[in-house]
Amino acid sequence: MTDGKQWHRELEDRPKSRCVAEVIFDSDVAEQHIRAQFPKSIPKAIVDRYIAAHRQDYQVTDHARIASNIRWTFDKVDEGETVTPNRFNGIDEGALYTAKEEETAKAERFHYLSGATKPFGYVLFSLDASTPMMDIRTPLDQENTCKLTDDNHEECRVFASSVRKSHSVNGLISPSVRNPGGSCCTFFSLDGLSPGEVLERGEYQPKGR
Repeated sequence: MTDGKQWHRELEDRPKSRCVAEVIFDSDVAEQHIRAQFPKSIPKAIVDRYIAAHRQDYQVTDHARIASNIRWTFDKVDEGETVTPNRFNGIDEGALYTAKEEETAKAERFHYLSGATKPFGYVLFSLDASTPMMDIRTPLDQENTCKLTDDNHEECRVFASSVRKSHSVNGLISPSVRNPGGSCCTFFSLDGLSPGEVLERGEYQPKGR
């Protein structure tokens, strides 16, 4: 514990898991999805030009796809764009959400599919982390306390923003709300992170199907 604080955790080549939509991860699927969004009245030549102009966004190897996925939110913020706010980030704060366990990564992702009516293709991949973190799984004092409930994202965002400004850590280790007993790791930057490998490809079936 380099700074003498009990909540400080120095990760050293620790594998983490992340679960994302197949349509986002795979370049060929992404292109098909983008084409399907254009009205049929739009000439194919125009769609082709749009696809060609954004070709650099479509990765062709799993390693490159993982690298693209983990840096996406940080790139957007660096470019001055806003991102979707979540538990530990505001609209102008990059964050990468991962989990210690593979099942936790899937549980966290599938939680947001409660209203899904169609099968959801997903990709589970790994990344390695060597970076300092704040561990809030067992709160020790006011400085590292953040109560996690099902949807108290605004309170958590305020806490995370203060951690970004006040502590020399690159993220938070927190208990999983969606998978009791599991742990999540949210990174505030790409420092110390490197792409791993694809662990699983599958299809989530909505309940009732």
